Amino acid sequence: MSVFRAYDIRGIYGLTLDPLAAFKISYVFSKYTIGRGPIFIGADNRHNSMPLSLASLSGITAAGVDTIDIGMVPTPFLYFSVAHYRAPGGIMITASHNPPEYNGLKLVGERARPLTYESGIAEVEKRVTRFDDERLQEKIGTFADKNVIEDYVDYITRDTEISRKIKVVFEAGNGTAGPVLRMIAEKLGLDAQILHEVPDGNYPSGMVNPVKEETLTNLKQRVIESDADIGMAVDVDADRFGVVSGKGEWIPGDFVIGLLSLPILKRLRGATILLDIRISKSVVEFIRSQGGRVCFTKVGHSYIANEMLDGDYPLGGEISGHLYFKDRYYGYDDGMYCAIRMLELLTAEGKSLEQLKDEFARTFLSPEIRIEVPDEEKFKIVKRIENALRKSGIEVDTLDGVKANVKGGWFSIRASNTEPALVMRMEDDTEEGLKQTTQFVDKLIRDSKSA
Repeated sequence: MSVFRAYDIRGIYGLTLDPLAAFKISYVFSKYTIGRGPIFIGADNRHNSMPLSLASLSGITAAGVDTIDIGMVPTPFLYFSVAHYRAPGGIMITASHNPPEYNGLKLVGERARPLTYESGIAEVEKRVTRFDDERLQEKIGTFADKNVIEDYVDYITRDTEISRKIKVVFEAGNGTAGPVLRMIAEKLGLDAQILHEVPDGNYPSGMVNPVKEETLTNLKQRVIESDADIGMAVDVDADRFGVVSGKGEWIPGDFVIGLLSLPILKRLRGATILLDIRISKSVVEFIRSQGGRVCFTKVGHSYIANEMLDGDYPLGGEISGHLYFKDRYYGYDDGMYCAIRMLELLTAEGKSLEQLKDEFARTFLSPEIRIEVPDEEKFKIVKRIENALRKSGIEVDTLDGVKANVKGGWFSIRASNTEPALVMRMEDDTEEGLKQTTQFVDKLIRDSKSA
């Protein structure tokens, strides 16, 4: 399987991705995609990140481009550095929430705009495959390092109003966010505990994924034991964000977006919130009830991140835990900044998370369900499903796969961007309705696979 994917470069270290590949990718990206410096580079705390980072630094400078190394950092530090210091591009060495044997490169341009396969990764792949034709530059670029933590913390904590009475537990998952969360907590005077604060590339507590409830067991338990008001989690590289209520209830990513839209819509009535197509209709209805509008985008980090930069959206979000603030921020996903905005919400509203969540209409929502199908077949199956629905007189939205409304709810079926799989999600006003929709979707897929 190619390491060049829809919105990043990712593989198994030593098997599909190694330092030589990182050198070539970084050289090509720096010379042809960006063409000037300085290019910032950062890395997460996986044990295999250091050799990839050193190789990437060599690739950038070998291309004749200047580089600035910001060290072992959360991914939002790389985005912040590119956007805040107005650099032309950056490379982040990380595989996000994937297991420790994985690693990858996230490539961004100006304003921390991520490359997609269509907007640059395909061209990088093409040039890497014929790298033997390259002639290295006679003049190499310069190298410098920079510690950005103080600038970052000062920026995200400016003009905040957060009650010191709120008792919070953070889950850092032994990733790169622990020391940063400690500095934020001290600067704001928070009553905070930080679980698995020390970076450890073995991730002894497991890989935290804020949108997978089973990875938040420690956080839920500590919130209940310490009688905290809220628990908040970030993944290993801190670009995803998740929330647990004071009663230990996990709040799905859809509803986190809805909650964080509330203070924005009180100031900017009529603002448009950018959402991926899988968002609960309960959240959509809540945003509209607060005077907001919604706009939908394809599923995938780079797609929504680019749309955030191009459009007039104060907030965007995916059910995967990526949330993007352009209101008072730069528009990229940052789990640590989301934590500050969530604490601001609790301070302003003076209510518990449970009380705020009760303001959403109750529906029955499935998790994302994956069905393995060959890569070469998945898009054909989705097309057959679209044709079958149209023949039945059902109106179909084809922004990303197929999405259709049914009585009481909706369903979506799309081809995964990263796996040989179809991905489906359903929602209905009643439990029985959800069951019927699930059966209908199952039959649609079975019939389309055998067609």
